[in-house]
Amino acid sequence: MDPSQSDTPKPDFDPKACFEEIANGVEPARQCCWAIYGFLHLIDDLYDRDHVVGPDEMATVVVAFQETVACNPFFQAHREALLALLRVAWTSWVSSEGPPIEGAPAGARDVLKSAYQEIFWYIASVTGGLPYGLAMSRKFRSYKIG
Repeated sequence: MDPSQSDTPKPDFDPKACFEEIANGVEPARQCCWAIYGFLHLIDDLYDRDHVVGPDEMATVVVAFQETVACNPFFQAHREALLALLRVAWTSWVSSEGPPIEGAPAGARDVLKSAYQEIFWYIASVTGGLPYGLAMSRKFRSYKIG
C-alpha cells in the first residue's frame, strides 16, 4: 500500500523543520530550500486561486527567491543543477495542470505535481552525500509538502 494512503495519521508537517534537516546544518542550503518552496507554492496558489495571496506575501516570496537565485552562495555553487531541476519541476507542474494524460495511471498528476521535491533530495545529497539524500527522500517523500 502507498504510505500516503495509509489510515495512520501523519504528524503535522512543518516545512521549516524539514528543510533544516534536509540542509544538514548548511544555512545557505536551508535558505535555498525555503525560497524555492515558497516561490513554487506562490505560483501554484496564484494559478489555482485556492489561497488568497496579498501583495505583502507576494513581494516577500518573490524577493526572497530573486535574492536566492542572485546571491545565495549555495545556489550559486550548484546553479546549473538547481536551474535544471527547477526547469524539470516547472515542466512537470505544467503537465500536472494540463489536459488529461492519455493512458496515465491514477495518481500520475500528483507525482508530476510533486516533482519539485527532487530539488530538496538533491540538496540533501549535496549537503550530506547520497546516502543522506536517500534517507531524506524516504523520510519526507510521503508527506504532502505543501
